[in-house]
Amino acid sequence: MALGVLAVALVGCSTDIPVQTLCEGFTLQVDELQTSRNPVRLDFLWVVDNSTSMCQEQASLTANINEFVGTLEAFANVDIRTAVVTTNAIEEHWRGRFNNSAAEVFPPFCQERRLFPARSDLFCECAACGDWDRAFEYQRCYDSDDCTPTTDMAPRYVACLNQGRCLDEAGNRDACAQAWVRDASPNLQRMYNKNGSVNVSCKIECGGAGVGVEQAHLFCRDCMADTSMECQITTPGMAAGCIMPPDTIGCPDDLPLVLPSYDEDGNVEYDLAEYFRCIATVGADQEHRSTMLEQGFKNAWLALDPNGPAPTQVCNPRDPVLDNPELSPQQKRERCERVFLRDNAFLIIIFISDDEECSVDDGKEIMPEDYNRCNLLGDSDMRPEDVWIHPNDKNPNTSDRPLAPVYKFVNRFRSLKSNPANVFVATISGDAWHPLRELSEEEKRAERLAFYESITERGNPYRWNTYVCASAFGEAALGSRYLELVERFGPNGFHANICSQDGFGQALEQIAKDLVSQVISICLPRPPRIIDGQEAITVYKTGEDEERRRLEQGVDFVIVDELEQDACPGSGRAIQFSAESLPLPDDIIQILYEAEAVCGF
Repeated sequence: MALGVLAVALVGCSTDIPVQTLCEGFTLQVDELQTSRNPVRLDFLWVVDNSTSMCQEQASLTANINEFVGTLEAFANVDIRTAVVTTNAIEEHWRGRFNNSAAEVFPPFCQERRLFPARSDLFCECAACGDWDRAFEYQRCYDSDDCTPTTDMAPRYVACLNQGRCLDEAGNRDACAQAWVRDASPNLQRMYNKNGSVNVSCKIECGGAGVGVEQAHLFCRDCMADTSMECQITTPGMAAGCIMPPDTIGCPDDLPLVLPSYDEDGNVEYDLAEYFRCIATVGADQEHRSTMLEQGFKNAWLALDPNGPAPTQVCNPRDPVLDNPELSPQQKRERCERVFLRDNAFLIIIFISDDEECSVDDGKEIMPEDYNRCNLLGDSDMRPEDVWIHPNDKNPNTSDRPLAPVYKFVNRFRSLKSNPANVFVATISGDAWHPLRELSEEEKRAERLAFYESITERGNPYRWNTYVCASAFGEAALGSRYLELVERFGPNGFHANICSQDGFGQALEQIAKDLVSQVISICLPRPPRIIDGQEAITVYKTGEDEERRRLEQGVDFVIVDELEQDACPGSGRAIQFSAESLPLPDDIIQILYEAEAVCGF
């Protein structure tokens, strides 16, 4: 794959440069950069958590996919192929298999809920903590000597709790306040976990005796201010909850495994823009304990492994080689026309989960009762002091540290391409988060520690409800193994917090920009001279709505080796932009430098 600029305008030698050097330079317009180069091939595998807490997240993902693709296309000429798997590596239907069926309903657990009470009011009314910033930093203030959980701390919410009512975030009754009721009633002292997370949620009720179905639907649409809402009534005559049904109306029963798909004449039959919602709405499994399904690393590997349960799903289903009875599935995969894991394509695996990753290692098992605590069991790569499970909580029938080390999957994923640098990972998962400002690394570490302290708190029956962050889309546990995966991939790993108040739009946009910054580069026609130990290059950028400005080397751009062999003939070096400084369409980029060559004719 050619990663460099295929058409550049060379600038002649400057008269004030000695003849022993060459003042090399070129200017290009970004539109020309996109249209004059071969398309960049991108194979995306989306690994979507299908546990019961992921309904809103699936909806947000599918609603923002076109903007994600649009961001990629704004910066590069791309050829995208997409497949989806779940995090369920247990059941045969899901195990290692691309999804090609759309969920038609969400289970009752996906009905609209909100946390109770709002954290901001709790912290702001805590006199020991003071203002909002300090309250967030010391969110466990209620557990200190100066701030005990009394009725003086949050009088509005305690009164509301006693009445069995739920208020809106401003502490007022909204138009539907009478319909919001507590979903759980723990002891007031156990209302909050050690890290400040809340164990009580509120659920809006609709329907009930004497209420017609259409009237109940209208109630939900008015209360939730969304015309797509429905009242999910599981038992006639009983109160039910408002729910956002899956956006899967019109989805075919049997979709292709990879999008887009093409007919025999090469025309697009199923495009990504219309049908991604169908394959990415994987539903929510309410039959199993949720963390039994949190094996995203394992299921991604099983889906891509040449010796996995479905080795030919990366092939064009119309390729006649698949009908050859003399070939094994692995041989068919080797010889078929690839529609996924294509040669000269980048592989990008994106994990989306609001829980910890819990892939069990090969040859090991954990007891079903341990799945609720699998994020505490650890793996063989961890030091004993890093395994968080309390000794008295450990099931004696469970092997020590049964999870698969993260580095195993790093090596496996990289092995899928001849050039490991062509494999990228991204995670949208839970981490320490502040709605108003960026947390420092020290603050993040403190929040992560508080999360583990909370879920290992002895005697708290609600500790498994602990979360590290929350948003309008729900709560999320700390995804420490997802963070480790990204860290081990270095510049080829990206992370976004699933708790962003803006939904998935902002997270997907940032991932798209980070990805483009790694796979798109501008070739240098000749090697730059080394001056004072550094390749001296000057880069100017002129945007449509901005004046010409000089970009800073090491901040706005770096000089790298070509990502593909022979991608940059003549120099082997290229310029790579940071995600924040990527050239937009119609931008003008000017690159000036002294090359290691003699100015010739």
